[in-house]
Amino acid sequence: MDVLMIIFFVEILCSYGYDDLSKGQNANQFPIWSCKPSSICAANNAVDRIYSTCIGTDKIGPTSPEKTTWWFVNLGDVYSIYSVRILFKDHGPTYVMRQRGRLAGFSIYLSMPSTKRDEFLCHKNEPPGLPPLDSSTTCIGYSQYVMFYNERLDGVTYDGYKYRTNTELCEVIVEGCKKPGVYGSNCNLTCPVTCKEQRCNIANGTCFECLPGWMGTFCENKCKMGTYGPNCIYNCSGHCLNDGICNRETGYCDTGCKSGYTGRYCNMSCSPGYFGNLCKKTCSNHCLYSRICRHTDGKCVDGCADGYIGERCNISCENGRFGTNCSNVCTEKCIDVCRHTDGVCNCSPGYMGFSCIKECDGSYGINCQHECSNNCINKTCDKINGICTAGCKESFRGTKCDQGYDSNRSLSIGLAISVATNIITIIAIVVCIVLSRQGYLTLKAKSKQATQRHSHESTDKNTDVTEENNASTYLELNISGNNDIYQELSVAATGSEYQNLALS
Repeated sequence: MDVLMIIFFVEILCSYGYDDLSKGQNANQFPIWSCKPSSICAANNAVDRIYSTCIGTDKIGPTSPEKTTWWFVNLGDVYSIYSVRILFKDHGPTYVMRQRGRLAGFSIYLSMPSTKRDEFLCHKNEPPGLPPLDSSTTCIGYSQYVMFYNERLDGVTYDGYKYRTNTELCEVIVEGCKKPGVYGSNCNLTCPVTCKEQRCNIANGTCFECLPGWMGTFCENKCKMGTYGPNCIYNCSGHCLNDGICNRETGYCDTGCKSGYTGRYCNMSCSPGYFGNLCKKTCSNHCLYSRICRHTDGKCVDGCADGYIGERCNISCENGRFGTNCSNVCTEKCIDVCRHTDGVCNCSPGYMGFSCIKECDGSYGINCQHECSNNCINKTCDKINGICTAGCKESFRGTKCDQGYDSNRSLSIGLAISVATNIITIIAIVVCIVLSRQGYLTLKAKSKQATQRHSHESTDKNTDVTEENNASTYLELNISGNNDIYQELSVAATGSEYQNLALS
């Protein structure tokens, strides 16, 4: 045992000039073995550089509740790592194969967090060979955590492995460079400044990743035109202003974007309804289908709405034309120019409808708003001025048959005729009366003469007869001729005139 320890320390002294990164750092392990005292199997025993003190975990395998085991050390910072060396507990020649079977199948991971997330598998022991109890492997990378991992899963065959095993690590030596940005066996060479975070392979100085805008093994070459990013793996959008080249590091179009594009990379088209430089212009309201236009120049993709022409549909139809592509001509029946979108206009008298192509029927005037007179024969009139073209119905006159024969005038004429008739009648009656009186006087004279001729006759008898005859004749003429007839004529004439005057 003493000889082995001497060899161990000599190897450490004679090793490369890399730094011991794990010595004295914090470590942890699983599953924990309840050893007494606990210090004899603690996780930190593997980094104390004392070979005789080792860690110990509880057993894993088919008859154990746990199937995996792990141990890790926190290096305290992210370092460039070159190798990991593991010294497994040696119980002497008799138990060498048992111990190698317990170690068999182990893996080494480098990772940034303390879990296996973002882990990098640095080494894995594969069957059929069994690892030596002193296993050293080159494990180049950048990490803060180094993890030892082993397993004995149910249903998995491990050729030559010990199925039920526990972990006994006596030392885990992680070598690398503590100084950042260097490489080489003595950590004295500088990594290329174009390496990402100036990290390079600790053995040969090649970059793990390049800074954006650079490419090559040592990140010594700039990105070719039209490419950018780490190792120049991305292509520029191709929409930089004036066909410019994007920034080889960021991919941004530093000079701006072509018309119709926006964003730092100029890789986004204008939102629907916008176009042009910085996408500040709006598509025409007259593009067909909701203002959709080409984002670069504003050309209406699906054509123009009715009444407009031009690539951007911003030109109205010329006077006298309307509709899709201004292909329709306004009707001559329009009073003025029709609407350029749909041809609607104010119609000339006698016409109506959407485009003034329908003639008035039974009506006339502007928009056929007036009906032909019902007094027109067949209600037919001129569609422009309403003149009855087939004449008027009976009792109506005028060009539009809107004038009838006046009833008041008829009454006046009738009244005049009636008055004239009455007057003529009265005159005739008066004439008759006059003539009757003259007859009466004549008769009276003749009677007197007769009386004188017959005076030899009895005076009393003649006198009585004469008086009786005279009285009877006068009474008859007076009553029947004067009073009744005059009264009738007077009432008739007066009543008729009164009635006619009242009516007028």
